[in-house]
Amino acid sequence: MKILAFINLDEWNSLEGQPAIELPLVRRVIDVAKATKSDVHFSHLVHDSALGTGSADDTEVIKLREQLQTIERRWLDDLVTKTDSSEFNVTAKTQFMPVTANALVHEIETHKPDLVFKRSRDHNFVLGLFSNLDWELIRRSPVPVWFVKSETKPIGRVVAAVDLEGDGESSNISLDGKVLHQASYMREALQAELKVVHAYPGAQLPLMALSYAGTDPALAMSPGTATVLSESQRKQDEQTKRHHKSAVQRLCEGYKLETDDIMLEKGQPTEVITRVCEQLGAGLIVMGATNIGRWDRLFSEVHAEPTLADAKADVLFVPE
Repeated sequence: MKILAFINLDEWNSLEGQPAIELPLVRRVIDVAKATKSDVHFSHLVHDSALGTGSADDTEVIKLREQLQTIERRWLDDLVTKTDSSEFNVTAKTQFMPVTANALVHEIETHKPDLVFKRSRDHNFVLGLFSNLDWELIRRSPVPVWFVKSETKPIGRVVAAVDLEGDGESSNISLDGKVLHQASYMREALQAELKVVHAYPGAQLPLMALSYAGTDPALAMSPGTATVLSESQRKQDEQTKRHHKSAVQRLCEGYKLETDDIMLEKGQPTEVITRVCEQLGAGLIVMGATNIGRWDRLFSEVHAEPTLADAKADVLFVPE
């Protein structure tokens, strides 16, 4: 297996003189590479707009760039030396190019890795509508992308978040099937436990049906009516949960999971996933990523990006 890891000098500077191998991203990559017997390539892309004050053949610009390259090459050589192992090969390269989603995707398409690693940045969903490199990569990467948090947790538990494609149905050739397959592989490689979590939708009280001309629906609901509606909602929730549980169990067949390894909770997926993972102390969440456009996100329910923003665990996204 081949791993491509995006790394940058800013991360190294945060170590205040410590070797690059101490970076959370590097430690995670090396641990996974050892467990999966994978070769690793560290890609360091540098946006040198600060040096672009002159023309491409400006002597001073060329000199500054060469000096920077010398520093970075020494840093990367040290990283390669310290991570060298008989178990896998480690390479690294610095390139001057704009650090954009296009550049990252181009690197992925060039190296053809099986798995990509990148440090997770702080996120804001609204600002991300206009510019966010991580979220662009989630949607556009042709291979799974593992985002490493700045404070890494031991991976004693892997959580697979399945969506059932929104209709309570799924199959092993669906995105949910790919998510579960990837999570199971990581469970085996990292010798961790595997849990499957799914959030199912709750029934809504039909308050508008209680309204009559000129009266607020809330005022029209008597205690007796409220009891009837509450009982109706409870029954609908139970029916929905049974339906979704049956679908998740079918999806999980063959993965050696116990009954309590499959967790279904009513609610909004992002809230359920992050809360359950926090309760379990999970170190890795595996979930699907869909390639929707920037403006479609304004009108579509998305879970990948908010989960990356809210979760304290690493998140591994599996593309459609």
